[in-house]
Amino acid sequence: MFQVRDIFSKAAAAAPCLLFFDEFDSIAPKRGHDNTGVTNRVVKQFLTELDGVEVLTGVFVFAATSDVDLDTIAYMIEEFSGADLQAILSDAQFAAIHECLSSANSNEPGKMPAITDTVLKSIASKARPSASEAEKQI
Repeated sequence: MFQVRDIFSKAAAAAPCLLFFDEFDSIAPKRGHDNTGVTNRVVKQFLTELDGVEVLTGVFVFAATSDVDLDTIAYMIEEFSGADLQAILSDAQFAAIHECLSSANSNEPGKMPAITDTVLKSIASKARPSASEAEKQI
């Protein structure tokens, strides 16, 4: 629990920065299924940090699960610059928000937009690197 708080505290101090949690679903697979309550405390601390009173200005949090095909996405964006990647993620955010708002469950409390594997692949497949071959050689 304190380690979760420390990670977010260090990220806020180093802002702007990116926190990436791989295999996020394995951190706390099912709430309420342990006898010690540790899982619940970890999940609560993550939720507090992600959606808490303090704003995470300049801290961008990404989480991947085993359901996301990172190899495919990495191959698709191999030639992209940092600005290109930021544009892809921005477009994916807007697509996720649009998808969330247009879904039948959009009025569901706590329903949050999520950049899914499908959304990210769709956006990345339409994007093209901004740097020309000549610029890449430089």
